[in-house]
Amino acid sequence: MPKPRSEVDWHKFAIPKKAPIRLRGKKRSELRKIAYLKAQGICAGCGRFVPLYDCEGNFDLYLCGHMSHKIGIGAGGEDTLEGVEWKCYQCHIVKEHGLRWSKNDKNSRDAAR
Repeated sequence: MPKPRSEVDWHKFAIPKKAPIRLRGKKRSELRKIAYLKAQGICAGCGRFVPLYDCEGNFDLYLCGHMSHKIGIGAGGEDTLEGVEWKCYQCHIVKEHGLRWSKNDKNSRDAAR
């Protein structure tokens, strides 16, 4: 005779969580290039043009654009084209760390003096 509904071990039927998509190396670099092309080099935060590389073909932390996750990786964001956006260094820092890390935040600079 089958068990009543209240006695069934429902955890056996739980749907497993899908592992988030994480890219490394060349695949992550390619996603960065595609995000740049999709945005046409325009920052999603401020609307300025931000290059993929500097004039010598190198990545410069302050001059070049950043691939920013719409939903943070820790919150379940994924390395997919739908999950990232193109941002300049300043907008990326503000999104990731808040205004206190920003060059534009006068209060944090005054407090440091």
